[in-house]
Amino acid sequence: MKNKLNILASIVLFVTVYSCQDSGVSEDFIPSIEGHYIEISQNSLSFPSKGGELKAELTTNKSPWAFTESPDWMTISPKEGENSATVIFSAEENLSADITRTSVFYLMSTDENWKYRHFMSAQQTAATPYLDLSSYILLFKGGMSSERVIATTNTKFNAICSDSWVHAEVSESCNSVDISVDENLTGLSRTATVQLNGTINKAITITQQAADLTGESDELHFTCDEGSIQVTFESEASWTAMTSSQWIEVSPEEGKAGNNSIQISVTTNTTQNERIDYVYLKIGETSKLQIPIRQDGVYITADVKMVEFSASTSTQKIIVNSNILWEIVSCPDWITPSVMSLKGDGEIVLTAEENPNTSNREGVVKIGQAGFSYAVDVTVKQAGMSLSSNANIINFDDQAQSKIINLNTVGKWSAESNVDWIILSPISGNGISEITVSVTENTLEQERVGQVSVKVGNLEEIIKVVQTGKYFSYSANELSVGSTGGTIKLSLITNEKWSIEKPENTDWMQIKGLEGTGNTTIDILLDDNPSIKARECTLRVIPENSPEVQIPISQSGRFLTLDHTALNFFAKGGTSESITIDTDGEISISCSLDWITINKLSDKMFTVTAERSMLLDPREGVIEVSLTDLANEEAYSIGLKVSQKAVSEVFEGTDYEEDEDWN
Repeated sequence: MKNKLNILASIVLFVTVYSCQDSGVSEDFIPSIEGHYIEISQNSLSFPSKGGELKAELTTNKSPWAFTESPDWMTISPKEGENSATVIFSAEENLSADITRTSVFYLMSTDENWKYRHFMSAQQTAATPYLDLSSYILLFKGGMSSERVIATTNTKFNAICSDSWVHAEVSESCNSVDISVDENLTGLSRTATVQLNGTINKAITITQQAADLTGESDELHFTCDEGSIQVTFESEASWTAMTSSQWIEVSPEEGKAGNNSIQISVTTNTTQNERIDYVYLKIGETSKLQIPIRQDGVYITADVKMVEFSASTSTQKIIVNSNILWEIVSCPDWITPSVMSLKGDGEIVLTAEENPNTSNREGVVKIGQAGFSYAVDVTVKQAGMSLSSNANIINFDDQAQSKIINLNTVGKWSAESNVDWIILSPISGNGISEITVSVTENTLEQERVGQVSVKVGNLEEIIKVVQTGKYFSYSANELSVGSTGGTIKLSLITNEKWSIEKPENTDWMQIKGLEGTGNTTIDILLDDNPSIKARECTLRVIPENSPEVQIPISQSGRFLTLDHTALNFFAKGGTSESITIDTDGEISISCSLDWITINKLSDKMFTVTAERSMLLDPREGVIEVSLTDLANEEAYSIGLKVSQKAVSEVFEGTDYEEDEDWN
């Protein structure tokens, strides 16, 4: 009995020592008289940043177990059990370059009667840092503005710029940098650098142009009275407006960036002198826009400086602008004004008597005010008796026709022609008149030239008369069409009558319009040609006066081609690449071989499938592609040869290179 007690005590002591021998056992270990153990081959796990798997052998005497408090970036399979197992620890990729991640977790007994917890650790290195930017150079205009630079990175960084006019802010997730600039009031372009500092350092170069201001710089013209004009402009930055003259006022005198307007006002000018100055628009100390300001003094103005009269009695109008009482101070005795004085703006109608002489005459109408030194002079001129017409050359086409010449003259006139094909009516008259110039038809190809002479006293005017001859030419969009037919547009360029003759036995061609006159476009319709043979004919175009023109017309026949000349298969069979049919007709595809299948992909594309051959001899056949819409029992087809190797045959390559010694 004593020996049995000693043996039992030894067993209890052994189990107790064995269960406590692992240094990772927790303090809440509970001894048990039963034999329990859980062992694992690795206590510490180390993963690279890209992730991966590690294996460990877990040994137990059927004590239930489980892993607890494992990190979310690592998976364990199996995570619990009752028997020994190979445990796979899998780590996801560590995308952060800033954090080496570590974790402590536990291998625990899940037996309620045996509490056991074994410490384990896992560590994964940080990723290789990178930082890429969507832009490394930013160009800003002169105004206040901002841009966002997209950052692709796995590390944290901050942004610093030593220039106060540049502001940079990094987003919380470091996936963007917002860069803004203040208004550039310096008048010069400026450059700064935003430094991105972190695990990786990068720099963004910032260039900002000088702020600009744009608008119309045309002169502003004021009368002598007070007045205002609004000027609009666009500025990229804050601006100021100024002038050095007391008679000019600008409102407002400053403003912000954007679309702006100012009102420029002037006081009344009580002097005779015009005054000129400028309004300056500035950004900072730099003048960006200079607007000239001009104001009239007390004035008398006329809308013209000179008026001209014909030799006959005639009138002209003068518009006077003034801010005082004005009068006609003097004028020639052959001029009669409609008014002699008026206050402010007004109108004067000047009437000139008929000039009985052939020489011109002129004078001055002076408009002013008694006691006022300033006056306006308007020169008046009147032509003497003269001869003129509305043309120095008259052009006619080849047909008989008439045109009018307008004569502007004072006195008797006469007219004559130097050729018999020009007829004038009338041939004499007095004063302003019309002459009808008629020509007969020109039946020649050559242009002809004559003249009309008009005389008044010792004055003579020669008018050239030109008449074109007959002409003929043609053009076409094409003179040949395909076998399926079409339309040829034939353009005739001519001033003649014409007719078209086509050969006999050309009922396959219809012509819309076989005769006519002048320019035209004729449709020539060609029917379908259901034959592989081309056909052609020659049209005769016969002008009334010009030489005959022969125009060749042709139509091609049907065509049929394949993009393969033959197909070759191994004994194992298979399906060929697609065969394309090029044709303008209707087709059929046929083959009598039972080991070949034709696969139609479209009207003009197919593949061929060959069955597996178990024969010891090669076999071959032909696929017929035929035109089916040919007329008159005409036939045309193309044979596509199909070959298949025997079971024992192989293709022998011929494009190999010579062997080389690579030792």
